[in-house]
Amino acid sequence: MTAQINRLERDALVERGRDGSDARVVTARLTATGRDVLAAGRERRIDYLADRFAGLTGEERAAVAAAMPALDKLFSAG
Repeated sequence: MTAQINRLERDALVERGRDGSDARVVTARLTATGRDVLAAGRERRIDYLADRFAGLTGEERAAVAAAMPALDKLFSAG
């Protein structure tokens, strides 16, 4: 985890902080650049999925929609 945060901090995507009540705790907070990069990544994923779904037939989209409860159960934490 430390190596990942180091890279994110190096790239100015996060800032480290300290917990005032526990000196052992180090926090990581997104910078404005980090928020922009995160938002851009989300937009790319949404656009990709929208393009992929556009290529499906109505019947295929209905099958995906019908599978959503099972997929939610499969991927939900628990």
